[in-house]
Amino acid sequence: MKSEKEIADMALAAIAKAMRDEDGVPIKLHKWHRTSYPDSFTGFDFVSWLVREFRDVSSREQGTEWGMKLLEQGLFTHCTGRHGFLDGHYFYRLTGEYATVSTPRGGWFNKPRHSLNDDNYSGRGYLSGQNRPNGVSPKRNRRRLILTQSMTIDADLTKKSDQAESVILHHDIIQNPGTVFHFELQWIGSTARCIDDMLRQWGRTIEKYGLKLIEAYVTEISDIRDCNPFQSCFPIRLAVPPPVVPDLDKRVPEGTQTTNYFEYALLKRFGFIIDIEATNMYPRDVDVVYSYRRVPFKYSQFVHRSGVAFVQVLEDSKGFLFLTNRLMGGGRMGTALKSRDFRPATAAEDVRTRLEELCGNEVALTKFYEEEVAALGPDDPPPLSI
Repeated sequence: MKSEKEIADMALAAIAKAMRDEDGVPIKLHKWHRTSYPDSFTGFDFVSWLVREFRDVSSREQGTEWGMKLLEQGLFTHCTGRHGFLDGHYFYRLTGEYATVSTPRGGWFNKPRHSLNDDNYSGRGYLSGQNRPNGVSPKRNRRRLILTQSMTIDADLTKKSDQAESVILHHDIIQNPGTVFHFELQWIGSTARCIDDMLRQWGRTIEKYGLKLIEAYVTEISDIRDCNPFQSCFPIRLAVPPPVVPDLDKRVPEGTQTTNYFEYALLKRFGFIIDIEATNMYPRDVDVVYSYRRVPFKYSQFVHRSGVAFVQVLEDSKGFLFLTNRLMGGGRMGTALKSRDFRPATAAEDVRTRLEELCGNEVALTKFYEEEVAALGPDDPPPLSI
């Protein structure tokens, strides 16, 4: 599932409306050297939004070009009029009919002073909480779970290059030992050798702590054929659907995902760990935000601990999608195989064969379900006694 939006097809009014959406550009009060800029946004946030939301904007350079075009067309202007559009900490404001003015707390008259950290102040033109006007979309009340952040790093610490080797690093800000840790490098314009050396150094460093650096696909594996016609997922069906366990959520540890519980347990037995959770696994009133991922995942995705394969869990007990990780192997950037005898494709095929054999064997699969049910907690826990 990919974003179909193209900014080239949108009118200025539509772009302004999309910018003010909950998942749009952060438009709020900014302060710089004791000067306030209400209802403003930064060039960095605007470019990040373009790259994340639109299919025809694939790099920050293209995002900057679009920013220049839109500024020239009168969508927004620099707050002080001193600069054109720049990808950085420069403040801009929507102009004319596209602008939205925030209503101060307490009305326009006798307005009290508010601070930058005041939770009730909204730079989008509405007050928060119960003071919201009627007719405003409830989407603005949705909570946002921000899972990543970005930063600019130097990829040439040894200073071997004769040019600046800066890359944008997107990385997780929440680490769960039960899942993988993600990061993405946007290194267009940098030297490939510097990126390769940096990744190899990172790989050697994290191996001391029992971790492994794996190159993964940008999109979910179910969409692999859209970007690689020579590779496709292998479907694995379940010979017996998982059992329905009453009050399953009360018999597992708090925080355990009960949707597709038995499929998750089956994959964990074969050495898979959670890569990306599907969007529908989160509460409906929560928007999950990544700084680099454009579209949500339709299916939960797992990766093998060795990195040789990925698996996605299909809905309605339809089984799995299995994909060999062709990005892993000798010659790939940042990859150094410890043994020349190790063949990632062969190892992935062995994992797939064993997984398919269990899923296709009714007797073995039923036994697995019974073992998992037996390992659950009691139906009714005993009363607490002191």
